[in-house]
Amino acid sequence: MPQPDQIYILVLQTLLRTISALLKETPMNVRRLIISSVVVGVLSISAFLLYFWPRFIVESDAGAIHNLRGISQSASKKTPRMVEEPGVASKAAGDSVTGSSDEEGGYYAYQTYAAQVRELLYQERFELLDSTAAGLRLGRSRFRGGAWKLHKFYIGLEEPADGKKATEAEWQHQLSEIRKWTERYPDSITARVGLGAALVNYAWKARGTGFADTVSDGGWRLFRERLAQAERVLNEARRLKTRCPHWYAIMQNVATGQGWDAGRYDQLFEEGIAAEPLYHYLYSNKAQYLLPRWRGAPGDWERFAEEVRVRGGGKNGSILYYIIASDLSGYYKGRAFFAESDVSWAKMKQGFADRDDVYGANNQDLNEMSRLAGWAGDPEASRKFFERIGDDWDSHTWGEKKYFDEFKAWAFKASPTAGRR
Repeated sequence: MPQPDQIYILVLQTLLRTISALLKETPMNVRRLIISSVVVGVLSISAFLLYFWPRFIVESDAGAIHNLRGISQSASKKTPRMVEEPGVASKAAGDSVTGSSDEEGGYYAYQTYAAQVRELLYQERFELLDSTAAGLRLGRSRFRGGAWKLHKFYIGLEEPADGKKATEAEWQHQLSEIRKWTERYPDSITARVGLGAALVNYAWKARGTGFADTVSDGGWRLFRERLAQAERVLNEARRLKTRCPHWYAIMQNVATGQGWDAGRYDQLFEEGIAAEPLYHYLYSNKAQYLLPRWRGAPGDWERFAEEVRVRGGGKNGSILYYIIASDLSGYYKGRAFFAESDVSWAKMKQGFADRDDVYGANNQDLNEMSRLAGWAGDPEASRKFFERIGDDWDSHTWGEKKYFDEFKAWAFKASPTAGRR
């Protein structure tokens, strides 16, 4: 679908050519009338593209949006809509950080995109970062497969390039640069959300990813201190005029780490989806919160996924069900995902098909689905995905090529024992 800026330029070029032809042999008083009419027309078109066009490209109908906002009775009617950064251009993301709406998605593409954002941060090109993020929010830009570019943009801010392996010096450099940004541009929602996200990850660096009984007293102390810092930064950002859907995703991470009760968490979640109903990370975050290891009980996250599917309706609900289930599969060991959860493989398949129809599928998506089909014991579905993949195996999905080969052989009935990892 053409972007607003592309249509705007095309219309403007056509108007200018027409005006030039009309003005060549036109009396001065008529020229003034034509010019004033054109100015009004250009302003009207600009207002249309900036305000209305994003509502046409959001891949949902009004009924589905209404249903998603009504997942619980606690949704706030006063939740502000996403609004643009004051005073910044609504560029498409590809104008600032390379990429387009047809750009291939997947882990390595996201890391490359995040690295570009991180480099701009280290160069202290804060205005460019602000205008880029504003364009991503306004256009709801996505990679092939449906991942929001805004979400991947923040990956470049939330941690140094080496991620979990980053040194303390690298972390201090990352945090220092974002703090400079907040100081120079105190009204930047992007800078403050980025700082909150970085502080959350910095907290997890102190805690580690093990179970609670493996965390040292010092680790717990730093974890709590850094989460509290992140919460303060996010609460400061809440007072800004501009809103960002990723603010809610990061505050959800704070809420999970701090152990918020269900009522308080649900209020945050409902406010987030009221502001941006299709920011699917909010749904996956809540599903993770509902895992028994956090604040839920067995079956809670599966019931939540089904509730989202039904209330969302049509392709929106179906896609969200698939995304939630796919994201949560990482908390299980291989085939145990289907044995130990109450997730529906049939609904996952339908959700993927709907997402493929709306956003297309990238190579990592196809590799992940071929593996899920193997875990589900569905060779027919797995074979169809492998036919689309060919030999283009994804190392992030499989780890080693031998597992890709085993699953593929099983799907084509060459090995009855493969696909069991």
